[in-house]
Amino acid sequence: MGPVLAGPWEEPMIRAGRRHLVRTLADIAAQQGIAVQTLINSGRLKAEGFPAPLGAGRTRLYDGEQVDAYLAGRPVPALPTADDDDDLLDRQEAAALRGMDPQAWDRRKKDPAVREHTVLVGGVEHWPRHIVRDHTPTPRRSTGCDVPVWCQWAGVSDGMSGHSVFAVGGVLSVGSH
Repeated sequence: MGPVLAGPWEEPMIRAGRRHLVRTLADIAAQQGIAVQTLINSGRLKAEGFPAPLGAGRTRLYDGEQVDAYLAGRPVPALPTADDDDDLLDRQEAAALRGMDPQAWDRRKKDPAVREHTVLVGGVEHWPRHIVRDHTPTPRRSTGCDVPVWCQWAGVSDGMSGHSVFAVGGVLSVGSH
């Protein structure tokens, strides 16, 4: 298992009620009238005092209120620090909250009870904190077969006709018991 964050997040997250303030690199570049690559190459994103990205993912998202303050030469306001059930967590943050690696979260997020709460912010999947924290995986239905892959794909005996369906080498064959 990979590193798991414990306690306070290493990166700021999208706090409850602040989704509308999130900006992508493209948004910040457009605000300054430059291309994204020019923004990246300029070193402005690494300048002292420039706000930290929201989350640790590959796609960098920023808090617009902080970016606006920085670009205007004003003090950058601190983000709220109190956890809220409606904070939006990215993949890494969700995995850390559940005490699992991000690959395990990738499997868990496919559960319909989680998937229906997915929120895209700047092209990045996020989930409300309470969904991540409180989710219990949906139990899998039993197929009633010792070979689940074959049973799911090929079916099992109907119990009445005396015939069973079997998958053999990718070919379906019907036979009598």
